[in-house]
Order: sequence, then C-alpha cells, then structure tokens
Amino acid sequence: MRNPMRSNKKLKEYMKNHPFCEACGGPARGLPHHIKHKDAGGSNEPENLLRLCHWCHYGIVHSSPGIRGLIEQYPHLRKKVLRAKPVLAVIIAKEG
Repeated sequence: MRNPMRSNKKLKEYMKNHPFCEACGGPARGLPHHIKHKDAGGSNEPENLLRLCHWCHYGIVHSSPGIRGLIEQYPHLRKKVLRAKPVLAVIIAKEG
C-alpha cells in the first residue's frame, strides 16, 4: 500500500521545483496536473506531473483539444506527455 504522506511530499517538492508553467512559462498556480489521471493508475512521480498556469490548465481540462492541443501548441512537452500516456501517440498517429 502506498504511503499518502510520501505522495504529498513528492507533490510539494515538485511544486517547489517548478514555480512556473511548464508550457508557457507564466506563474504556475494550484496543484500539478496529472498527465495520466490518478483514477487511471497515474502517480505523483515527476514524469506524470505538469505544473501549469491557470490558462494552460484550463485549456487541458475544459477545451476540446485538451492535452493534445497543449502538446501541439507547446511541442517541448510532447516527449513528457507521450511517455506518461503512450496510447496518445497511437491516437495522434492515426489521425495525422
């Protein structure tokens, strides 16, 4: 069983080490975004987290292109996102 305190420490450390949005470089806000949601087996490991500003996070959660749109707009995030969500690479390849 995972230790929830250890997970919280990882989140706090990640937030401290990433004070700016990893997409646009603006000030980060709130908790990191989980690339692979915790409900789907995602973890609090740094490779599954994205520290984002309000607007970039809103774009992932509330817009139709979602995380795909984010990696199209900010290609430097592509490798990290696809490592956490390899199935997304297959979907993008089929569409493109």
